[in-house]
Amino acid sequence: MNEELKIGPNGPNAFGNPDPDGSTDPNVQSTDENMSINDMFQQTRLPSLPRQIAAFVNIKGSTGGLFALRNKKDENGNDLPVLEVLRQNVAVYDSIPIKTGITQEMVQDLYQMYGKDAYIQICTMLRANANDRENAKCLEFLKNNCVDRGVLDLDNPKNSELNYFNISEKVNQCILEANSKYIRTYESWVVMPFRYHASVMGLTEYIGGDNQGKHYSLNTTRVGLTRYYINPDPSDDNVYVGLKDSETKSRCSFYFAEYTCTIQSALDPNNGQPTYFIFNRFGIEKNPLHNKSEPMLFKFKIKGGN
Repeated sequence: MNEELKIGPNGPNAFGNPDPDGSTDPNVQSTDENMSINDMFQQTRLPSLPRQIAAFVNIKGSTGGLFALRNKKDENGNDLPVLEVLRQNVAVYDSIPIKTGITQEMVQDLYQMYGKDAYIQICTMLRANANDRENAKCLEFLKNNCVDRGVLDLDNPKNSELNYFNISEKVNQCILEANSKYIRTYESWVVMPFRYHASVMGLTEYIGGDNQGKHYSLNTTRVGLTRYYINPDPSDDNVYVGLKDSETKSRCSFYFAEYTCTIQSALDPNNGQPTYFIFNRFGIEKNPLHNKSEPMLFKFKIKGGN
């Protein structure tokens, strides 16, 4: 491995561009004066979908597990006054090095041309590359683990008010089902195709919603205790619903386990140039309490509309 290029005394400081309101670049947190590309990559706030809707856990060992307590059941499925421990092993995806094509020489040249702005844009682009795989694995996980709740038929696809009512009613049915036997949490999330966000966003003021979206986030709005997110895959027509409690991780529907996500410089075997690679190893796993009879993850499709 080659020594990391610093962006301190021998390079630009990592302060963001001012926004129109005078604040710093929202993609980059405050930094010190002597940060490497990897340091700044770690500070870049461009969250992937699972990092927003799943409970985050950091696993340092080679394997990991999730644990939950519940009442033991008898042969008829009734609760007994005895607790049992459930364990769910975390499925870890292979760490596939992502060749960015960005060399140290390229970074230095870009700095000479654009100053510190180049570093901010490069790190934002690198984080987006890492997010692509995280998003793809998250959607794959949701497709395979969410309990199917059929198809929602919109009453009048051209009426935003009715569309929002139909969608929110279906979403709330899923949330209530997750809390029907045991009260877990009503803090929840919805991931759905972008075209259906029009009805929600168009009525944000009318329904008392809260615009949560930033240009670096897939979160568009929050209505009550439910946050709405854009599905980053335009070919996926499913709507996904789950729980995410802001205080208690055990009440969340699933977990994103990060092992490592770093930028490292290595010699490209094709040309011998020091090139940056992304090493991203992570796992996604459901709550051990989630099952078909007592679900915490749901999906459905929407019929009607364009």
